[in-house]
Amino acid sequence: MTMTTVGYGDKCPKKILGRVIASVWMIIGIIWFAAFTASLSSSLTINRIGLGEIKGLTDLNAKKVAVIKGTTSENFMRYHDVTVMVVETLDDLIRSLKAETVEAVVYDAPALMYVAKKDPEIKVVGEMFDVQKYGVAFPQGGNSPYKEIFNIAILEMQGSGEYRRIYNKWF
Repeated sequence: MTMTTVGYGDKCPKKILGRVIASVWMIIGIIWFAAFTASLSSSLTINRIGLGEIKGLTDLNAKKVAVIKGTTSENFMRYHDVTVMVVETLDDLIRSLKAETVEAVVYDAPALMYVAKKDPEIKVVGEMFDVQKYGVAFPQGGNSPYKEIFNIAILEMQGSGEYRRIYNKWF
């Protein structure tokens, strides 16, 4: 009765322990009700406005899509028979999107996520098509004095959480 406010005050806890339990229960109820309401309203809002027309690879078939010449993105789009406009640089890619010469661009996720974070007009949508790892190259033969230093630094950054903080800051 206390939590739903349907009582008329004629029934309430009389002892200290009962009042403490009722108070905690009311606070938990308010938090739960607020979280439920927020979750429901955000879900309805997202469903109503949607996340755009592009949700996956099949949505690109009817769109004008730009890629950078000679990249794995170009190969991937051509393999899936998506008609592409080829540009030379990332700047050209972003310019064509902002000028609405194309409706979408496909490129490496970290670069696009960085651009989207800096420019609120650009949104990264859908899922990644193909997960690829970046690498760092050292001279052949393993004689580079920097290889060991680099590996240790990356492992320390991952262990301390610094790697995650840097990733979250930039992407």
